[in-house]
Amino acid sequence: MEYVQSYPIIDFPNLRDEFINHEGLDLKEEMLYGDYNVKDPSFTGRTNSPKSKEYFDIVMRMIHHPIQSYVESWNCNAYEIQTIWCHQYNDGGEYIHHTHSLANMAGVVHLLLEDERDYTNIEGYETPIKEGEVVLFPSMQPHKCDPVHARKITINFNWDMHGDMEYYHPVQ
Repeated sequence: MEYVQSYPIIDFPNLRDEFINHEGLDLKEEMLYGDYNVKDPSFTGRTNSPKSKEYFDIVMRMIHHPIQSYVESWNCNAYEIQTIWCHQYNDGGEYIHHTHSLANMAGVVHLLLEDERDYTNIEGYETPIKEGEVVLFPSMQPHKCDPVHARKITINFNWDMHGDMEYYHPVQ
């Protein structure tokens, strides 16, 4: 599936530590979840509520180069992040098959995978996604988190990819 692509994150160990330590996330919590609204730099969640723009900046340092490579591979020239959120799963945790509808693309950073079998399952994409990688795919592509064997933390995001409208010619 050429439209599903996985990329290593440059300087991942340092960025992961910076993300976790900066936001003071308590990784002992049963669940970590929240949504970051990029239009209004705030993070609201049920547990662990990072509130700083630095959160967004760290995530962008993880995902900018992979997204830029993906966008250019499709001869597009721009992208825009719509939402960012986190999930923590513990032994047995899961998330059902789903798609996203508020953006044309989605992405997942595997921030922590204590068991390599627990990678995000993207329908039709058979390559295991490793810790320290970001996978980018169309938001309509069904994906899920099967019941995990150990702790797993992901950073998830929706984004739009844009072509160069300078060359747009309406149908006559």
